[in-house]
Amino acid sequence: MSSGTAPPVLKAPEVDEPRKGMAVVSFVLGLCSIALCLSFITALPAIILGHVARKRVARSPEQFGGRGFAIAGIVLGYVSILLTLVIAGLIIPAASRSSQRTFSRRSAIPMPTDCQNNLRQIGLAMKVWALERNDHYPFNVSTNSGGSLELCSRGPDGFETDPVPHLKVISNELSTPTFLVCPRDSGKHAAADFASLRRENISYQLRTGTNVNGDNPQEILAVCPVHGNVLYCDGNVRAKPKN
Repeated sequence: MSSGTAPPVLKAPEVDEPRKGMAVVSFVLGLCSIALCLSFITALPAIILGHVARKRVARSPEQFGGRGFAIAGIVLGYVSILLTLVIAGLIIPAASRSSQRTFSRRSAIPMPTDCQNNLRQIGLAMKVWALERNDHYPFNVSTNSGGSLELCSRGPDGFETDPVPHLKVISNELSTPTFLVCPRDSGKHAAADFASLRRENISYQLRTGTNVNGDNPQEILAVCPVHGNVLYCDGNVRAKPKN
C-alpha cells in the first residue's frame, strides 16, 4: 500500500426533492380568493388542485410533497365560497326590498302623464274604430251598424251621462278598461273586463254629438275632471284652456 495517497471520497446519491408545485398553486389561489375577493374565479380551482395534490401526496409521498399547502388551499377556497354565499344572501334580499319600496312609492304617486296617456289611448281607439265607418265615432253610428247612436244620453253640457255603451263598442280597440280610470281618481276603480264595465269604472267625461268627429280636429272628445286634461278629436291631449 502506497503512502501519501488519500482514499477517494464517496458522494451520497442525489435524492429528488418531492414536487410541491400543484399544492403551492392551490394555496396561492385560495389566498387570492380571500385577499382579493376573487371568490369563484380562484376558489374553485384552488379546491380542485388542492384535492388532486393531496391525493398525490398520499399515493406517492416520495415524489410529491406540499400536503400542508394543499390542505390550506382547499380550506381557503371553501371559506371564500361560503363568505360569498353569505354576503349574497344578505345583499340580494335587501336590494329586492329596496327596489320594491321604490316601485311602490312611484306607483302610489302617479304622474299626470299617466292620465294623458289614458286619454290618448281612448282617442286612438276611437280613430281606429272609425276607420271602417267613414270616420264616424261610435256615438254617430247606428246600433244596427255596430255603433251606439241610439244609446246616447247627452247632458246639457254635451257630455254623456252614461258613456258605458260607447266605450264598450271600442273595447277591441282599447284592449283594457284600465285606460278608463285616471290614476289619481280615488273614487273610481278599473273594471275587470268590458263586460262588467259600469259608470263607477270610468273617470273620463265623454263628449258626443254629430260635430264631434275627425273632420273637426279641435272639437273636445273627452275630459279628465281630476287633472283638467282635454282630449281633442285630432288625438292631441292638452291642459284645459283657461277662461
